[in-house]
Amino acid sequence: MLDLGFLENRDFFIIPEDDKIYFAIKFNSEYIDEIAHKLQKISDLKTPGIKMPFARCMTDYFTAFGSRQRLQCIQEYLESEIDFDYYDYIDVIDKHYPLHKVEGITEINKSFDKYNWKL
Repeated sequence: MLDLGFLENRDFFIIPEDDKIYFAIKFNSEYIDEIAHKLQKISDLKTPGIKMPFARCMTDYFTAFGSRQRLQCIQEYLESEIDFDYYDYIDVIDKHYPLHKVEGITEINKSFDKYNWKL
């Protein structure tokens, strides 16, 4: 992550709690562009029907990444840096999951608490 210029307490957060450590990463658009460039993600040009590998020097020619493309970039990047299966197998990682739209998760929990199994 340091190769992307991530800074602690701005782009990633480490939260120790009892015998566990929680780690959260925030990816802004510049990081997504850099990852897409490194991974050579096939992306849509603003000209309809044309796709090509993303190039950060030509960002004005590409359409904005959709939410699914953003998540794919993040997941592929993290999987290229971290062997989740191995660390899960040796019990270094208890659980891992992508969090996005954290406010939405709060709303879902509120609705579930209110309506319980009626949803």
